[in-house]
Amino acid sequence: MNAFSATLAQIQLLWHALAAVVEGDTADLMRKAIVGLSVEGGHSSLSTWGVSAHKDLFGGTAGRASEEIRAHGQGGARRLRTADRKFRDLSGRRGGYRIVAGNPPFVRFERAPIGPEERIEYAPVLKKNTDLSVLFAFRAMEWWLAPNGRLGFFLPLALSEASYAEPLRAILAQYRIVEIIDLEEIGNVAFHGANVVTIGLVMEKTAATAQDQIKITRVTPECLDEEHGRIDMTKAITDVVPRSAVLLERYLPGSGADLRAPPAETKADDETVTAAPDHETPSSEDSDDEAASEDGEASDSAWLTKIRSADVDVLDALAAARRLDDIILRGWTKKAYRQKTRYEAAIPNGEPAVHWQQQRVMGYGVKVGRKSIENPGGRPVYKAKHLPPDGSLPEEPFGHWNGDPAEVDTARFYAWAGVGDEVNTFVVRNIATQPVFAPHPANAYLTNTVYCIRLSERFPLNIWSLSRVVAWFMAKTARTSVVQGYFTTFYPRQTTRIPIPAELDEALLDELDEIGRRILTADDELARGDTEIEKLRSGVSSRPFRNRLDLVANGIVTAPKDVSWPGADANWTGARLLVDGADIRFVTTDADGAEAPAPTETGQPTVITITDPDLREWATSEARSLLARGGRPDRQWMGTLSIPDDPAAAATLVRRLREGSAEQELAAALDSLDRKVADLLGLTDGQLDHIRDAFRTDAMLLHVRPQWKHRQSVVTRDASQRDGAAA
Repeated sequence: MNAFSATLAQIQLLWHALAAVVEGDTADLMRKAIVGLSVEGGHSSLSTWGVSAHKDLFGGTAGRASEEIRAHGQGGARRLRTADRKFRDLSGRRGGYRIVAGNPPFVRFERAPIGPEERIEYAPVLKKNTDLSVLFAFRAMEWWLAPNGRLGFFLPLALSEASYAEPLRAILAQYRIVEIIDLEEIGNVAFHGANVVTIGLVMEKTAATAQDQIKITRVTPECLDEEHGRIDMTKAITDVVPRSAVLLERYLPGSGADLRAPPAETKADDETVTAAPDHETPSSEDSDDEAASEDGEASDSAWLTKIRSADVDVLDALAAARRLDDIILRGWTKKAYRQKTRYEAAIPNGEPAVHWQQQRVMGYGVKVGRKSIENPGGRPVYKAKHLPPDGSLPEEPFGHWNGDPAEVDTARFYAWAGVGDEVNTFVVRNIATQPVFAPHPANAYLTNTVYCIRLSERFPLNIWSLSRVVAWFMAKTARTSVVQGYFTTFYPRQTTRIPIPAELDEALLDELDEIGRRILTADDELARGDTEIEKLRSGVSSRPFRNRLDLVANGIVTAPKDVSWPGADANWTGARLLVDGADIRFVTTDADGAEAPAPTETGQPTVITITDPDLREWATSEARSLLARGGRPDRQWMGTLSIPDDPAAAATLVRRLREGSAEQELAAALDSLDRKVADLLGLTDGQLDHIRDAFRTDAMLLHVRPQWKHRQSVVTRDASQRDGAAA
């Protein structure tokens, strides 16, 4: 706490003291209260105060700090006696506390620099991009906590999976993990104003054993008690899993060398070629690009904070599968290369092998480094803000590029031009609720808002990844760097972990292609229907409901003020609507599986009455679309609801689309894909049912969905809001 913050805290405590003085000797009470206001600023809990767990920082003094210990005498060094004794004793007392609880700051340590003495002390956990909370957790566990004591900290969710926290997780892994509390699903409600998703971590300073059981707690929106401003933990979802079940490594056979670097290759002349570490953005000059640096990536040593006991056997079954990494093409680059040059499919004749390293043919799209680029005769360059699984690009190009690396900031993936077959290239839109894979558009370039993968053989990755089996695996093992609204970042390295079939014969590939054709055809048909709906919704003859008060006056539609709407924190997970005569009702499923009215502020069900059958058909369609996007109806939604000038024509279109086969065909084709993927990966019927049920009942997985072409307007709008995070 800095000195200014300490002064503010003292003033706040003083006002509380004044408010408490209601009777008796006021002066005496005031003196006692003010004496008790022990708040001091200007000191850091991370300060070592001259005492080190590793070595004596001051040449000769050892043990606990005392008032006689002084700094080394160099200019600017802190003298220990300048600190308040209570604060110094608290910070310098080693192993003196049975319980340590706190909420450390969630900022990179570059923003709150630590001194050279602290750098020595915290060297075991210091890494590029280290968060200050890492240092606090390290000091609390290794210094303050007594043997058998317990630590309870709120920490960034990223500490459970980010590479920068690997050293800390390795240290914590020596001890017993008592409980992990995942708070992602309530966003920043736990810490208002902090744009950080958090977890609660409870540790015990006893040696870890293989028999340890960890309590996993998920705090869902229904835990929020808005009236009292608190989180009701009795409503949280809890489970207990074996210690090993929380470790991502358990589900990554061959993790470590196999996923961190390709195996060493041997040339025909038996000259060994050393493979380079796996950097999907293979140049240090590009470390400023979006999520490209190694420390920004997820680690194989991650902890899975949303694991359920029933998930373990399914993940174990998938762990035995072959990985996408096996069929990603490899190429060659010089060890001291620059991305202004092109890469090679093989080491050029006459080149010493020791100067070359092998890399996966994958990476982010071109980094233009300017607002636009125009090379006459060049291919169009797209940002791919919305990327449906068929690879179509609805947007206009923002420039043209001739493929020359010298014309752009960094060519990145396109430095691999000529290496492998472009037909086997896929694009990944990785900031999403579910990573989106699409064929790379022909004769076009994409920017670094996406990354690209080139496979060594034919495989319909865009179709395979639509399976709920693959989506479930990625949601359980690869969610990192959470953005907002259940969107997250799926880094290139995580893509290599996707399970794939053991064998890819032509008959299987043809079967997957046929399932894919059915899926994409249905998606395209639904998209055309959505386009027609949107024309009605935004047509010049349409007006928002708030401008059609005649509908209320004539008794055709319920007045919005007379409808009971859901509160801001009401849990409408899995909500659906029913049409009962003239009434549109919203319902959910209760804990016993029975149908129940969706929760509202007043406790009365949400019912919208519309006597005109055509207008009711239209409103029902719009409400279903809202629910499908994860939204909830409220007074504002009803006020902005577009009312077509010709409700009969609108209702006819809605009925035609509803009664058409596209929606049913899409559902049937996805079921066929799930079944095929499950069979190829060795899952049982029960394990597949577990995954399908999770997508119907799990609050988080209900928000995980592909970027369908027929959801283009929704996803494009969402993506544009996050453009700063991706560009």
